[in-house]
Amino acid sequence: MTPAPQAAPVVKRPVRATASVTLSRNAVASLLRFGTGGIVNPTLLLLRNADSLKLTGAQADSIATLNRRYMIRLNQIWSPVSAFYVSRTDTTGPLSPPPGNDPTRATIQALADIVRDVNALLTPEQQSRVAPNLGVYLDARNLPALARSPDGVFMSLDQLYATRGRGRGGG
Repeated sequence: MTPAPQAAPVVKRPVRATASVTLSRNAVASLLRFGTGGIVNPTLLLLRNADSLKLTGAQADSIATLNRRYMIRLNQIWSPVSAFYVSRTDTTGPLSPPPGNDPTRATIQALADIVRDVNALLTPEQQSRVAPNLGVYLDARNLPALARSPDGVFMSLDQLYATRGRGRGGG
């Protein structure tokens, strides 16, 4: 009787990262400190400026719904990235890219998916009242430029702190 041929041993190959962008240390620190709260969110900024924009209750509710959808998508995109960087034990060398798709580009796509709906909710008068630094994110033509920078979707600490606590019920 001839012995059965043995199967070739399974060689485990390392999974290669397919991300094309490595985030800067500042972006990673912002992600780990603020979570998705450090990522550009024009819907939240609109809600914080609801009074000055004179949003109606229906407009604010609709924008809040879009905000919720956007935040859920941001969490899907960035939670694995955050977990990846938290698990890095060597923080002295260069940062390696997170595995998977480019989170910056995925964020820009998520933003692009809601921008048209947000703009459709605002009257021309309200659109003219939107601050220029916020209006940049509501113009879909500007979004590709954000995607070209690995940190393009992160708000600076000055922007982040300047937007906290404003608007309805804020301080």
